[in-house]
Amino acid sequence: MQIELAPLQLPDFGLPSVEPRIPAATYEQRLQKLHLHAAGWNFDAVLVYGDREHYANMAYLTGYDPRFEEALLILTHERDGFLEQLFSRTAPAGWKPVRARTPVLLVGNEGWGYTEISPIKLERILYQNFSLPGQPRDRSKSLESILRAQGITAGSKVGVIGWKYDESDTTTYTNWLDIPAYIADTLRAIVGTEGQVLNLTPALIDPVNGQRIINEVDQLAAFEFAATQTSQAVRNVLFGLKPGMTEFDAVRLMGLNGLPHSVHLML
Repeated sequence: MQIELAPLQLPDFGLPSVEPRIPAATYEQRLQKLHLHAAGWNFDAVLVYGDREHYANMAYLTGYDPRFEEALLILTHERDGFLEQLFSRTAPAGWKPVRARTPVLLVGNEGWGYTEISPIKLERILYQNFSLPGQPRDRSKSLESILRAQGITAGSKVGVIGWKYDESDTTTYTNWLDIPAYIADTLRAIVGTEGQVLNLTPALIDPVNGQRIINEVDQLAAFEFAATQTSQAVRNVLFGLKPGMTEFDAVRLMGLNGLPHSVHLML
C-alpha cells in the first residue's frame, strides 16, 4: 500500500441567499394526519408540550418554537366529522380527514407576540404561569378551566406528546408521561377514573411508524439550508485555525448568523 500526503482543494459551493419556508399547507397536512391517527385510536384531544429544549414536535406541527417559556398545543376534533373532506386539495389521495377545530396554543407573556411566526391559524390563549418568575400573572384563567373549555371533561381520552416515551413497551400507549406534573395532574383530575391520559409521542417519533420520520420536500429544503450554514461554519474554523489559538477564538471564526440552534454550540 502506498500512502501519499497531498494537498487537496476543498470546493466552495457558497451559501444560499434565501431561506426556504415551510408553507402553511404542509403544517395543515401534518396536523390533519395527527388528527386522523388520534381519531382512529378514539382520542378526544391531543396535547403537545414544548419548551426551549423540547420544542421539535410543536415546531413540526405549527412552526412555533418556544424561545423563552413553556407552551402547550391543544388539538381537538369533532367526533361526527371523521369523513369531512377538509384539505381535499392538498391531502394525499385516499385520505378521510377529520373535522378538526382550530389549534389552540397556550403561551406565556413573552411568547404571545412570537406566535406570529406560525403560518397557520392558531387560537392563542395567554397562560401566564408559563411566564418567567416575577412576571405578571393577573390576566390568566386556571389551567383546569382552559382545558375544560376545550372540551376535555370527565371520561375524555387524552393523548399527550412530550418528547419521549417508555421504550420498554412500544406496542401500547402507556401512562408514562414526560410533561410537567402540574399539567399531568390537572389532566388526570379532569378526566377522572373513567377517562385516560396516555402517552401519544410514538405517533410522531416512533422509528418505524412515526409521522416525523418522513420528511416532505419542503422540510428537506429547510434542513439543507441549515446544513449549508453549519458546513460553512466548520469550514471557516478548519481554514482559520492557528497555533496558540484558544477555543473562544476558534468559535468566533464560525461566523454564525443568528439562526436558532438545535443544540448548544460545541467545539
